[in-house]
Amino acid sequence: MLLQGLLPQLCLQPPSLPATTPVRVSNAAGNARVQSARCRILDSTCGRTDEDSAPSSLQYPVPALDLGQQLQLKVQRMHDIETENQKLRETLEEYNKEFAEVKNQGACNWRFVVAVTGWAVLRIIPVRTEVTIKALKEKIREYEQTLKNQAENIALEKEQKLQNDFAEKERKLQETQMSTASKLEEAEHKVQALQTALEKTRTELFDLKTKYDEETTAKTESAAEPTSPVPSVVPYLLVSSAAAPFLY
Repeated sequence: MLLQGLLPQLCLQPPSLPATTPVRVSNAAGNARVQSARCRILDSTCGRTDEDSAPSSLQYPVPALDLGQQLQLKVQRMHDIETENQKLRETLEEYNKEFAEVKNQGACNWRFVVAVTGWAVLRIIPVRTEVTIKALKEKIREYEQTLKNQAENIALEKEQKLQNDFAEKERKLQETQMSTASKLEEAEHKVQALQTALEKTRTELFDLKTKYDEETTAKTESAAEPTSPVPSVVPYLLVSSAAAPFLY
């Protein structure tokens, strides 16, 4: 509408005449008639009145163009602001829906203070009520108690596992000690038996050596006498069955 109102002022040049308009004029009267015809055509085309077509109404067209551009910028800016406001309204509706769902679930109770400036800046200030604070504190206590119980259960499980591992290792250690003690006792018995057999073998060897020395002495004495026959002396080497394995 604004541009249509400025259209008579923006018509700086008259439109071209139709092909049927006669233009063959040679005198001053003909030029005046042509000029008058052009003005009438311009008035009928732009919709101007006699006052608008006065010579003083359209001396400088530049201010009219500047005014038209300014008005066009204002219209564009208003359109942009309206678009931004619509987007902000949609965002506000989404926030209201979300907080309404939270409020219905009993998790939080909000009140909104909305302020819109000339540039459509949206401010949302959440305010918590006392009931909501108490509910949140109660929920925090429940969470803390739950975490405490979980920590205690985990600690008990770890302690029980450590006790079981320690008991198992202690049992294995006792079994190892008992097995080692049994083997040690068996080895001591074997050593004692070997010691006894060794002493017995030494005693038998000493007896055999003594008998051998006596027979050797008797043989020497018999060989020294000329008249007496020399009996054949066979060394007595009798070894008991207990000492036989140690002679080899």
